Amino acid sequence: MRKFNVTMNHHKYLPRKDFIYFLMLLVSGIICIYIIPAIKLAYYLTCLLIFFRTKKDYLWLCFIYIIMQSPGMLFDKPYDAFFNITSTVSISFVYIFIIIAFYKYRFYLKINLEKYIFKNIKIIFFYIIFLIIFSFIIGLSLKSLAYIFFLVVSILLYNIIPSILPNKLVLYKFISIMYFALIVLFIWQIYDTVFSRKIYSFFFQFPSDGINLGSSSDFELNRIFYSPGISLLSLYTSLFFLMAKNHSFFKKNYLFVIAGISFVSIFLTATRGYILQYSFIFLIFMLFNGGKAFKFVTYTAILLIAIILIFPVFRKQINLSAERFMTLESLYKGDVTAEGTLIRITDRAPRVWNKYIESPVVGFGYSSEGLEYNDDHVGNYTLLLQGGIVGMCIWIFVIFSIIHSMILKQRKSIKNNKLFYLTIAFIISLLIAHSTSSTVFTYYFDPHMIAIFGLFLIFVQRELYDVENNSMKKIY
Repeated sequence: MRKFNVTMNHHKYLPRKDFIYFLMLLVSGIICIYIIPAIKLAYYLTCLLIFFRTKKDYLWLCFIYIIMQSPGMLFDKPYDAFFNITSTVSISFVYIFIIIAFYKYRFYLKINLEKYIFKNIKIIFFYIIFLIIFSFIIGLSLKSLAYIFFLVVSILLYNIIPSILPNKLVLYKFISIMYFALIVLFIWQIYDTVFSRKIYSFFFQFPSDGINLGSSSDFELNRIFYSPGISLLSLYTSLFFLMAKNHSFFKKNYLFVIAGISFVSIFLTATRGYILQYSFIFLIFMLFNGGKAFKFVTYTAILLIAIILIFPVFRKQINLSAERFMTLESLYKGDVTAEGTLIRITDRAPRVWNKYIESPVVGFGYSSEGLEYNDDHVGNYTLLLQGGIVGMCIWIFVIFSIIHSMILKQRKSIKNNKLFYLTIAFIISLLIAHSTSSTVFTYYFDPHMIAIFGLFLIFVQRELYDVENNSMKKIY
């Protein structure tokens, strides 16, 4: 295969049929799992068989990445179960898919799996081995053993992502599907926001537990997520391509729309930490591209105005989201509860901290106590609980070693400094989200979390370092 040139005509390579395939997978999944549950297992088995024989692994990677995030609350437990071990324990289709994918690449195709160029991240996996051994010493439950198994499978996903996306052409096909999925999920989000009955409620009843909050008696703030990982990566990659010189695979106007949808979709959830994260990325983009930043704001404003004109009730969602975000002003003035909306500070954090100080050096790992007190809503406290001060220092070292490596590369081969700064801003934005919203840097890797790191690092590897896997020529 010839090396992919970003200046090639993008129309020739856009996987238009893949958009239809993706919709078919999504719709058929909803039908088979919720409307005709008797054939759920047959659907999952068919998916695995098709994936095993296909060469469109980039499409399946995008699909599986979406459903592992339970978009709009669909594909969540127990409906994701491939098979049940007990009445309360099951193995998700996602984990079976990862195992099959690893077997396909490592043993069936006998591919030497490509490695990431950022070597220091291996230290985290070595420390995971230590935490597993330490957890056996201090006490494991059956739940802990199950989680360790799922953790190992998640790491397998991280290892095969570079091989699934072996070059820029395949990477861009994956991103094309990701952008299309973002649009589909955004339309879904608008529907759930505007209409009184959300899509998930057609299939099951979900108890009211604070997911929908609002200050109006006739309208509640829709805080359901629609694959935030897709939204985040879409924002970063679209802004990256807008900053890149001579990039023609994706049209500029289309990239502005994608960036706008990414930002709006997360703003509508009224998740303050994520809004701060996205705003920081956009701020760095604006510092280097004032004109394009203005165009980004214009496209976003037009998008919001168009939705409000079509669905006037949508204005209430925007107002409630803005009101919730503005409660941060109370935090700045000294109200640590942000008008009673920050129980992560008043309730969750103290609970995790009080447990952590019982084992401050190495934390509690995957022990039964560690699982009991693990809380993804307080990232820094939970990281300490998982791996102690040693584990936190390891993560800090890895993060700054990646940034340092990028800075050294930038000095040796200066092509477009702006892209390096935007990428470093993305890494810093993960720290913002981790410290304010939910755990990002963790030793409790779920598939959707470890996929963010794998997809981000391979994107940097392909784009900034121009590293491709030549061993995959026979497959693609």
